[in-house]
Amino acid sequence: MEFKGLLLSGSEDRIYGGGSCIALEDRPNLAAVEPEAVGVTFLAETFPAETYRWNADPDMLIARNAFADSVLQGQAAMADRVVAASVALTIDHAVIAHSVIYLPSADGAPNILYQTYRPNDRPATSLIGADLVAAAENPSFYRADAAYMYLGSAGSFNYGHWLVDDLTRAKTWLDFVATTGTRPVVVLPMFGAGMDAVRRKSLQTLIDPDIEVEFIDPNRAYRFHGLLYATPTSFHPVSKSPAALDFVIDRARRLLPPSQLTRRDRIFVARRSEQGRSILNQPELIEMLEQFGFTMIYSEDHDFVEQVQIFSNASVIIGQMGAAMTNTMFCRSTTSIIYLAPNGWVEPFYLDLSSACGIQYRVLYDDVMRSDKPPHLSDFQVPVDVLASYLTTMGLRVAA
Repeated sequence: MEFKGLLLSGSEDRIYGGGSCIALEDRPNLAAVEPEAVGVTFLAETFPAETYRWNADPDMLIARNAFADSVLQGQAAMADRVVAASVALTIDHAVIAHSVIYLPSADGAPNILYQTYRPNDRPATSLIGADLVAAAENPSFYRADAAYMYLGSAGSFNYGHWLVDDLTRAKTWLDFVATTGTRPVVVLPMFGAGMDAVRRKSLQTLIDPDIEVEFIDPNRAYRFHGLLYATPTSFHPVSKSPAALDFVIDRARRLLPPSQLTRRDRIFVARRSEQGRSILNQPELIEMLEQFGFTMIYSEDHDFVEQVQIFSNASVIIGQMGAAMTNTMFCRSTTSIIYLAPNGWVEPFYLDLSSACGIQYRVLYDDVMRSDKPPHLSDFQVPVDVLASYLTTMGLRVAA
């Protein structure tokens, strides 16, 4: 089954208003339908449509090579970013599977109301057929007298995408509680004990300590009635709502004790070898960074609050491109951030994140050491002398 011809926007112009990131989508075959005709009720705008500018310029490259120059050229050509408004909706009858929300139709065909897969992800994405839409069951925890909000996306298994794509939309939960006095149960796709615990903890920490969370199997189809949903705040990898990011950042910074607000640290965010994309000369790199006063951390060794504090307090952050570096959204505008990445990996997610948050972005590319893996999984070597020279130009000094 293909996505094309199955998308249903519920009246794109009416729901999204101004500029829309879903302009990148296939044109839905039911675009002109009114939301109420399919049981979709518009509640309120959560975040406005916005335009912001990428901070792609030659200074973002710590070292020049053919690949780095090609990345710069491509990213500089995409200077203006447009992100759609995010709005709160209720859906009378919804079926959820693989973070896709379907509307059952009279003829049994599964219409996709909302989905968050990039076009290049879709060939490998399994869509459910009419038989599974019809056979979808209420989850075991479902209560007819309770309200439910779905908070998931194609990237929910990943810490970085949880912060940017999902946690941002929890503002809709707060708005709904304030408006109606009803506290919806938040429904999340399950992806393992570790990630599930992080998502529950961050909701309890930033949104409400007593928020009720239930997990569903992403590989099954579930039916909900009167589902609360917030439309996406991002379109991976190149559009993120600045207002949505600010919502999470502002609430996260309230976690910082006043005594820590003026502290500054130099942090190297390392990545364990089993995660792939390893730095082969990491011992040499760490030795050099320690001379400049850096402390090495593994983000997964710290809980959500500790990660917010570490990144908020840092004066300089150096780290490998990866989910942990999404924490740079909590950095201050004066923080210097340097990403390390292998040649061949074109990943604009982090440039886009820094631009939307108004923080500095620098990247150092170098050659991969193995050619039997795709670039984003390839091991690579960091030119330590180049990085050390750059740190010196920044005004950092080796400790005596």
